[in-house]
Amino acid sequence: MRPTVCPRCTSTITAEQQAAETEKHECSLCSKGLGLGEADATTTAAESGRVVGQGDAPVDEVDALEAAVEDGKYQIEALGIQITAKKDQLASAEAKSVAGMAQIAAAEERRTLELDLARAEGALAVFNGPSGSLVDDPVDETVAAVLSAADTVLSKWVRDEQRPLLKAISADIEALAIGFGADSLANVKLGGGGRLDVTKGGERTSYSGLTPGEKLRVKIATAVALIKHGYVAGIGRHPGFLVLDSPAAEEIPEEDLAVLIGALVEVSQQADMQIFVGTRTTTPLVDYLPETNRRVAIGDDYLW
Repeated sequence: MRPTVCPRCTSTITAEQQAAETEKHECSLCSKGLGLGEADATTTAAESGRVVGQGDAPVDEVDALEAAVEDGKYQIEALGIQITAKKDQLASAEAKSVAGMAQIAAAEERRTLELDLARAEGALAVFNGPSGSLVDDPVDETVAAVLSAADTVLSKWVRDEQRPLLKAISADIEALAIGFGADSLANVKLGGGGRLDVTKGGERTSYSGLTPGEKLRVKIATAVALIKHGYVAGIGRHPGFLVLDSPAAEEIPEEDLAVLIGALVEVSQQADMQIFVGTRTTTPLVDYLPETNRRVAIGDDYLW
């Protein structure tokens, strides 16, 4: 027989172990003497399928293989137990991880609530004012009466100065809005507080009662009128920069857009203004603006 591995431990039989059988007469598996000098023992061992050592009990190969199989089963069972234990440890670790994530989420939520509470407490402290007892300064009735009278006089002066200017601005707003296509609007009146009243279809309404298209036209007309009169009269604090994005998006026909662009060009000539208009309807821009003042993307070209 020429075994390549040990039937017990499955370790590989080396070339040195196999050579020792011939040179030293030792078994390559157990390194015991083979007793090759005793012909009877050799013949008996060959006939019975057993190898008899010096003083050892006979070892059957089938028994050895069966023992190796049993040992393998035992090791497999032991490994199965270890695998089960590792799986239990993994499940426990996963459960701890889930619990830890839940605790982190709860901590973050608590922190958010604490910040919200701090903000609410700060706002409440502002509304409540200082908690200490304060002694109000006594009110001088004479001073209060003088200040009240001064406020009344100044308010009247402001209204008197505003009235003719607001009337002229309101007239321009109405004319521009109608020119932009808002034909149903009339009697536009801009108040000193920024309120804009208008008659639409014979009924009095305000800016909030207009359609989106009418609001856009009135808004542009109001901006143009205010800027125009502000520069002419030398009043107002407009920075001189106006951006108009996609005016045709609110169903403004091309001819109304042309009127709008013309009005903006006129305002820019009367006042020191920078006006940017972005639109896909390019015809009015090409008609009213020189080439140096416009940028047009044709076909698949990029604008910038």
